[in-house]
Amino acid sequence: LDPTYAKVHVAQATVLEQLGRGPEAIVHLRQAIAIRPDLAEAHGNLAIALEAAGRPDEALVHYRETVRLLPEDPR
Repeated sequence: LDPTYAKVHVAQATVLEQLGRGPEAIVHLRQAIAIRPDLAEAHGNLAIALEAAGRPDEALVHYRETVRLLPEDPR
């Protein structure tokens, strides 16, 4: 796996979330965004992970970025 490929980090984060390892998932999602700031999927998943971690203010920033990047997405 190429660690410089943002979607690899998103996939790793998904698995980590499923395993109940939210804090580690957040790290991978932040890495994905560092690589590709325009990756709406990473922002959306990070928003969900941050909200689940009890960090709604941080989550809101990423929910807004998701909407900005994908205004037509009904999520």
